[in-house]
Amino acid sequence: MDLSAVRRWWPVGGVAALLAVAALAAPRSSLGLGPVQPVLDNPPRLPEFSPETAPTGAAEPTAAAAPERVVLPDWVVTAASVLCGVLVVAVVALLAYVLIRDAARRRTARRAPAPRPEVQ
Repeated sequence: MDLSAVRRWWPVGGVAALLAVAALAAPRSSLGLGPVQPVLDNPPRLPEFSPETAPTGAAEPTAAAAPERVVLPDWVVTAASVLCGVLVVAVVALLAYVLIRDAARRRTARRAPAPRPEVQ
């Protein structure tokens, strides 16, 4: 067996081995859950709901229940926008660099190698 074949297939073998270990461990593991026993023998019951006794008006929100509105300064929004823009430009530039470098490598690989001078 060639070593290149081993290098190519060892990740697949590792994943298969981990899956086999997980498959063997799954039926042997147990969370130990069972039915829940009630704390009280006779728990108190909630009163039955009837639409006639339900309040008709909407409750007014209180000052404590009203959420406070958080306002960010304008410079924070501007800084976040500039940072996101710089990040997008950097990713696009990196992608262009990688594509151009790869195209240059392929172009030089297609050319026939230069003849080597003979050594006497």
